[in-house]
Amino acid sequence: MNFNSKFFVAFFIFSSSLIAFSKQILIAKFLIPADYGIYSKFYVVSTFTISFGALGLYYGTIYNISKNLDDKLFSLIRSKIYLLWGYIYITPILILVLFFLLDFNNFYEYTLLIFFSFSQVLFAISYLELNLKNSLQFSKTLFYKNIFTLVPVLIITYFLNDLYYAIICEAVLIIVQLIYLNQFNYKFSFVKFKKIFSLFIETKTYLGSVLTASILFFSVRIVASNRLSPEDLGIYFLGFSLVIIGNQFQYLFSVILNPIFSKKSRNKDLSANYILLTWLTTLLISLTVYFILYNLKDLVFEFFPKYKQIEVIYLSFCCLGLAKMTEIISVYFILDGKVKFNLQSNIFCLFGILIYFIIYSNNLNSLQSFSNLIYLEALLILISPIIFYLISELRINKTPKIV
Repeated sequence: MNFNSKFFVAFFIFSSSLIAFSKQILIAKFLIPADYGIYSKFYVVSTFTISFGALGLYYGTIYNISKNLDDKLFSLIRSKIYLLWGYIYITPILILVLFFLLDFNNFYEYTLLIFFSFSQVLFAISYLELNLKNSLQFSKTLFYKNIFTLVPVLIITYFLNDLYYAIICEAVLIIVQLIYLNQFNYKFSFVKFKKIFSLFIETKTYLGSVLTASILFFSVRIVASNRLSPEDLGIYFLGFSLVIIGNQFQYLFSVILNPIFSKKSRNKDLSANYILLTWLTTLLISLTVYFILYNLKDLVFEFFPKYKQIEVIYLSFCCLGLAKMTEIISVYFILDGKVKFNLQSNIFCLFGILIYFIIYSNNLNSLQSFSNLIYLEALLILISPIIFYLISELRINKTPKIV
């Protein structure tokens, strides 16, 4: 990828991230904190569904596609159909579990969770190979998707002041866009569960990594959903939008790096120098971004008068966003077939959070108490991938290849 391509990829992903973030904060502005808390839980469920809704098959499919992009005998469509059926079989059960864990209220919300989550799943599957093959085209697609959904969702939220209509509108618009862009131009055939189960077994090496990563993302949000008042939960999730910024930037990095990592991995050309330099570069960019965001805090407090207590958790969420933005080592582990180190890194983080839960469980009932937990989560997510990367290098080469 030449410099011009990288620039345009960065431009489209950054613009797309800005649009997505703007939509989130404007919806928070239009809704009361309690309603925004419910709205945000829909996004938490959809994020969890994409990563874990097909067990390890999603990341196994990514790995198989990345390794077989140049193989003319490899059936990309069949892989995507298998993946979709993996979601169809598992996701409704998973969402039912999340429905109770996140303290949703009625069956209508359950059906809406399935509809919204599957719209996100369909988008992810439709552009799976494009993400690996052509990051510039994929970044444009992501940009158009967010532009297409922005205005209608905001109009509905502003005039109807109803979070459920906003959720339905966004899901419908994503599906309409996929149909319009002819993303369902292949024959969709039934696949028996026995076949999908065999694929689950084949990709079981990804299951532990995906499960622990999903629990790591989800565990603190579950506790917050059950311990905080509805108003405080809305404020918590508005603070979490700072993490969404980090996730979007990390997505930008992964879109740029996926084709590079994939190609270098196939050619056995991924050096320790390259990985560490990439990580340090993303860390430096992350520090710059969140230094700017932290210094904008007074404007944020003024813009959200209904969310005044966000100042309690603002800095801690900046730290968590920084950590998530820097998390590119996990992308390398997936594309280079070293998912066991992702698993070990995730377990390390979960162990630290579990200890905190055990010690401070009785006090986790306010935004201030959650602020300390967010600091711990940020520290663990920042340091554990790079620690386990260095461990992987030590195991393979006895000493890291650093000069």
